[in-house]
Amino acid sequence: MSFLCWMPFLEMTTSTGSEHSLPEMVMCRNKERDPYDRARIGYKVDAIIEYQNLYWNPVVGCLEVAGGLPRCSRSKEWNDILKLGLELWDSWTSAEDQLIRVDIGNLVYWGLIVVGREIKVYSLVASGGLFHLLLMDEASLPSSHQDLDNIKLVYFMLKEYKRELDATTNTLCEFNKKKIQLITGAKRKNLEGTPER
Repeated sequence: MSFLCWMPFLEMTTSTGSEHSLPEMVMCRNKERDPYDRARIGYKVDAIIEYQNLYWNPVVGCLEVAGGLPRCSRSKEWNDILKLGLELWDSWTSAEDQLIRVDIGNLVYWGLIVVGREIKVYSLVASGGLFHLLLMDEASLPSSHQDLDNIKLVYFMLKEYKRELDATTNTLCEFNKKKIQLITGAKRKNLEGTPER
C-alpha cells in the first residue's frame, strides 16, 4: 500500500528579495557548516544512516521518532514527516552534487518514522521533475503480551527496509563507478588528443 504525501516545500521556489530555487537554498543553508548540522534547529531527524564505504559518506536513510503514547498530536506527526522528507531530500541533493554528470533520477531514499505504537516506512523518489514522499509500509508495534504476533510483521518490515537500504547503497556505488568512468574517460581523451613533444 502506498500513497502520495504532497510536500509543498519540495516543489516550490522561495522568495527572499530575489527568487531562489530550493537546491540553492539547501546549499546556502549547508555552506561552511558541520555536515552533522545540516538542517535548521528543529529540523534535524533523530538518526541518520550513513554508508561508510564511499569517500563522501552518503546518508542512505534516516529515522524520526514522533513519540507520544498512545499517539502524538496530528500536527507533531505532520511536522516530523516534513522533517523526514526534508532530510531525505537533502541527502538526495547531496548525492546529486557528488555524482556530477551521472543521471541519478532512479535513486530512492528511505526513512522510518515511529508514531505512537506504529512504525512507518517512507521513500523519496524523483519523478517528472518533482520529488514524492511515499508511505510504503506501516505496522503496529506490540504494546502487550496479547499482540506479540505483531513483532513478526515489524521484523519482516524492517528486514525489507534493510534490503532497500542495501539496494540504495549498491545504486550509489554503481553511480560512483559511472562518475569515475566518465571523468577518467574524458581525461584519457584529452591526453590522447594532445600532440607529443
